[in-house]
Amino acid sequence: MPERKPVAPEMWRRIFQDDPDGAAILEELAMEHVYAEPFVSGAPDATAYNLGARAVVMKIMQRCGQ
Repeated sequence: MPERKPVAPEMWRRIFQDDPDGAAILEELAMEHVYAEPFVSGAPDATAYNLGARAVVMKIMQRCGQ
């Protein structure tokens, strides 16, 4: 697989902060996966899934500088 350059921080901000639709999508993702409780009692697979989703959304937020 060829190596590619990382996406510039301003591109992340333009999509997820400057664009109202992108900001709304990121807010919805954050409400569902960052601010919600990820742990499901007795269901380690569901907990792992939720933590994985949280990690992805948090990475997007980090790239946007939030």
